Amino acid sequence: MSELDDKKVQLAIYVEPVLKKEIDDFIFDKRIRNFQEGYREIVSLGFKEFKKKGGKIGG
Repeated sequence: MSELDDKKVQLAIYVEPVLKKEIDDFIFDKRIRNFQEGYREIVSLGFKEFKKKGGKIGG
């Protein structure tokens, strides 16, 4: 087992302030409780594709 198995790994994402506000507003509007999971999924797809998918986190 690696050392990281027992530790949480955090991801730092830097986005433009306008896009960050849009993503934050979207997360608040959808009442998504897990910001890290929300950002991770949004960034992996790209925000426009994420919204096309229906904006659902985790599945």
